[in-house]
Amino acid sequence: MIDLKNAQQISEYLRKVNSYQYKWAVKNLKDIYRDAWDYIIEDELRKQFRAESVNAMHITKEMNIMKRVVNEISMIYKQPAERSALVGDTEDAVYQEISDGLDVVMKNVNRYTNLTNATLLRVVWRDGIDYDIINFDNAEILTDPDDWKKIIAIKFYVGATLPAEKDNEVISTWGGTGMGTHNSGGYMKYSHGYIFTTDSEAIDEPMRGKIIRFESDGKTGERYTSTEDSPYKKDGQTVLPFVLFTKSEPVDTLIDYTSGSDLIDINVVTAMSLIHINALIKHQSWRQLAITTQNPEKVPEGYAIAPDRIITLEGDRDFTPRIDVLDLQANIRSLYDVILDRVRAVIAQYGVDADSFTRSGNAESGYKLRVKKEGLLEIREDQLPLYRQAERKLFEITRIVNNTHNTRKINEQAEFSIDFAEMQFSSSPEEESRDWILKITHNAASVADWVRDINPDLTEDEAVQTVNDNRTINNDLGFSATPLNAERLNA
Repeated sequence: MIDLKNAQQISEYLRKVNSYQYKWAVKNLKDIYRDAWDYIIEDELRKQFRAESVNAMHITKEMNIMKRVVNEISMIYKQPAERSALVGDTEDAVYQEISDGLDVVMKNVNRYTNLTNATLLRVVWRDGIDYDIINFDNAEILTDPDDWKKIIAIKFYVGATLPAEKDNEVISTWGGTGMGTHNSGGYMKYSHGYIFTTDSEAIDEPMRGKIIRFESDGKTGERYTSTEDSPYKKDGQTVLPFVLFTKSEPVDTLIDYTSGSDLIDINVVTAMSLIHINALIKHQSWRQLAITTQNPEKVPEGYAIAPDRIITLEGDRDFTPRIDVLDLQANIRSLYDVILDRVRAVIAQYGVDADSFTRSGNAESGYKLRVKKEGLLEIREDQLPLYRQAERKLFEITRIVNNTHNTRKINEQAEFSIDFAEMQFSSSPEEESRDWILKITHNAASVADWVRDINPDLTEDEAVQTVNDNRTINNDLGFSATPLNAERLNA
């Protein structure tokens, strides 16, 4: 059993048991996802080219495979979920107000969990319930020595997270395994943070059930500025106001520190390949000059500035200088096809259909789209039990935090349930028209329902009035009348 007697010991132990390499991997994953990964590409370029060549290259990030894959596989909240907290047959009004708009938060939770393998969601009171998404470049967790799935302390940082620095220069070296940058003599910088502890016996009694605030610049160490009792309790025991979301069911360890490197690698390889192709296009357009001379010092500097620059060389009696043009002709189309083939091979492992990577305006049936997304649907079905369980815990934590601070309480007897919407697959306009006509013909829907499907902002009465107005206009213009009578329309 560990014995953590004070805030410093807790903090040091948290740092010891959490993977610092994973922190940098998460930072890189987030940077790539947010299109802020120029430094990663530049590091790789400098391994392959001279510095002056790299400085002349245009960094291209036009094909972000990681972002596309993450957005594609994050299907839990593609359609809004329906949450309810019932006291008997009555909805709890306080929770209904809180849960409105929660899907906006949860959609990002789903994406960042799929991106980095795990995400913390903090329930916080800011004159009302609010939710903070915390990634593991900004957080550390401590699990019970006797139960590796039970979290007994959480430390997280608030404020700007800066990359490692040394002499005002960013230090970040791309790892050989593709799992991200690692610190090379620099340090990560934060403004301040908090440590939340439970009542676990692994923590010394004076530090149990506490909220510890600290300040840190990442260089001179942490200064613990305050310690207070945590107000969040259930049945007399301290509760951490956090919910952990994981990409898959934990095996052996609570957080998977490894998977996802293939997406990092393909992103870097693709960016590098596209930069190479851009360079080839430039050289094929301008051609490469080759100069043979005994006086190389007389070759003007920067001769490759433009193809119309005149170069003059001085010869002598025994030697005549010569300027040749190297005619480079690469099959760029084939090179680009190689890139796409590699991309398709990687995204296929995530259930993403290769055709969807290059979208087109060709109409496809809803059935065909469903078949193409079978891999994604399988991922969704695997994740649904995890999210259902996490949502249930999120409700409990939300009730505890709300009832601690708010005069308007969520009923302690309220029972939570959630219904995740079934995935909808877009049909072609022709299919949608046929479906609506079939429904209307067999009295399963009205024309007004069709109008409201086109314009959901209309009320039922407004939709009926719109149909009647359109019928009048059609009659005045001599168009053929609708086959539906008024009685069926208003049914």
